[in-house]
Amino acid sequence: MFLHFIFPTYCPVCEKPTQTKRVCLGCEPQLVSIRHGTVPGLRTPLLACGNYASLGWRSAIHAGKFMGEQQLFSYIAQRMSTRKEIETYLHNSLLVPIPLHPQRLNERGYNQAEIIALTLGTTMHLPAAQMLKRRGSPHPQSQRASGEKYTAAFYFSVQRSQLPRSTRITLIDDVCTSGTTLRLAVSALHAEGYYNIQAFTFCLG
Repeated sequence: MFLHFIFPTYCPVCEKPTQTKRVCLGCEPQLVSIRHGTVPGLRTPLLACGNYASLGWRSAIHAGKFMGEQQLFSYIAQRMSTRKEIETYLHNSLLVPIPLHPQRLNERGYNQAEIIALTLGTTMHLPAAQMLKRRGSPHPQSQRASGEKYTAAFYFSVQRSQLPRSTRITLIDDVCTSGTTLRLAVSALHAEGYYNIQAFTFCLG
């Protein structure tokens, strides 16, 4: 405890000192909303917890992905697991995190989607499995040349294809913006005969 006075930690949202590396009590309410989302071209249900345009969510996601505060993903997932809407939505499904490209994983050291999936699986007693393998370009969609198009097979290969085709799959990611990554993941699963698919993300926007 004494070390907190010498080396205080800060809330990633408001940047005020806090006693843990978690979101402070004043900012936490910004991160516990529920939002049913729609993304053009994504023909699968999507449940999100908030708007990526909001300061709270954008700050928390940025800190978790780029400032080494990966425990934020686990903490927020734990808080979300207590929500009845999320419990109902994820019921009886296999949690499948969207994988990072190996180059991205090596640079960051962890996959935030996997942290979210494993935390939700542990707290809600749901199975979680890395069913997709990332291939293709490691660069974000926003950084690619305009008009450059790739197929689902270019990005993802499906592992664990011995699972029953009736398996209810929930794709897990931290943010959905254009929806391109989720659409490609869904298409890759469709190609292997899996059609009972939905998606869950922390943020939409």
